[in-house]
Amino acid sequence: MDDMLENAFLLALKTSVRVKDLPMLVSTFFAQHVKPASQRLRTGADLNLKQTRFKKLGAFLDHMAAEGLVKVVTEKAGVQKLVSFDSVNARLLSFDQAQYPEVESDGGDIDPSGLGQRWYVPRFGYHRSITAVYPCLQCRWASIEH
Repeated sequence: MDDMLENAFLLALKTSVRVKDLPMLVSTFFAQHVKPASQRLRTGADLNLKQTRFKKLGAFLDHMAAEGLVKVVTEKAGVQKLVSFDSVNARLLSFDQAQYPEVESDGGDIDPSGLGQRWYVPRFGYHRSITAVYPCLQCRWASIEH
């Protein structure tokens, strides 16, 4: 599980995190970048921090900061932000993202929480408006004093 976490972390840094998005909360980084990157690893297991030797995200990021990959700043007790990452770090440069292709999606199911829930995204098309409603709205706005 440690290897999966480290590979997902490196894949997220290499493919989805942009410098203009920094600084970002580490919880946001994990949910929006590392979790989706773990799906690309295709190991068949879900990424679970509790099953790693780090147990918590802060401990893992402190370890990565000690290796020089990222810089993490603690603003308040329990609130950490990812401030920067070293894009020319030897470990990041040697990581081969080509062995983890993009996951194909039909666009209908989205899982923003990373919890394995299936979401239906409606596809909106062009619809004609009902003209009978418009005069009613005009009357309502006319009665409100500005």
